[in-house]
Amino acid sequence: MNILSAISDWRLERKIKKCFKLRNDLQRGPTDTVPIEIIRGKYKGLVYQYGTMKVEENRVSYHYDIIENSHLTDDGFIRFGGNVLTYLITKKSCYDIISGGKPEEDM
Repeated sequence: MNILSAISDWRLERKIKKCFKLRNDLQRGPTDTVPIEIIRGKYKGLVYQYGTMKVEENRVSYHYDIIENSHLTDDGFIRFGGNVLTYLITKKSCYDIISGGKPEEDM
């Protein structure tokens, strides 16, 4: 990874980290993923949760369900949602390796 790529990734991570919050209050069941509310930007107000997810090589694929404000989605949301999911997976994986705990309070 070159320095420009690392800086770009760092900026994207900072931007993503500030644009959402976890909505534990909307979780439907113990095996469901925690819903996410977008709190900034183009998709502000959208609440969704991830369904089936796959991580293969350097690619993430997923399904999602819109909980609130489905009219805010467009073709660009798939990439945006993928960036958020990648951030969450990376953050959780790093946190688990270091402490064995849950990173919710750090996100």
